[in-house]
Amino acid sequence: IGYVQTESMAYLILVKKVKSNQLLLEQQKINTVIEAEWIEIKLSFPFSSNKEIQNNLKTMQEFPIEEFHFYCESYDITRTFPSTNSYLNYDEEFCWNDWLAEPFAKIGKREWCVVLLQGVAVSEVIDLGSQTIYMSLIARKSRINPGTRYQARGLNDQGGPGNEYECEIIMWSK
Repeated sequence: IGYVQTESMAYLILVKKVKSNQLLLEQQKINTVIEAEWIEIKLSFPFSSNKEIQNNLKTMQEFPIEEFHFYCESYDITRTFPSTNSYLNYDEEFCWNDWLAEPFAKIGKREWCVVLLQGVAVSEVIDLGSQTIYMSLIARKSRINPGTRYQARGLNDQGGPGNEYECEIIMWSK
């Protein structure tokens, strides 16, 4: 998921367990995070970190990643289907771990961190006897203006609504 440093500690955040769905036409697997782990690394040479990093870290540690976040390692699911973009050319509005992946991007290894989305991704197979229909639902939450009900209401300074979700249903048959 990513890496972050504070004054005397570094944290590597890993996905330990996922639930996979074959969700899209090209048989792309979307993984829902079931278990994540924060690995603490004590730094030998402390450095100064800014208050924003410490606040973001504290918020991220308190927020449950499990069951509420998903990713696809081979397809861009930050945009509506069908996306012609590479999964590494994602829409930053829906990437919740962008700041945690920044240290990897700085050394040219952004692909080592998945593009983590918040929301839900589920799929169902509907057997109608003579025909089988496949249905997928993807609901992704924007990270632009998130917050609790009372703190993220209305529009922000850029005109983005509070707690915006983008939802799509994709249906096909073979």
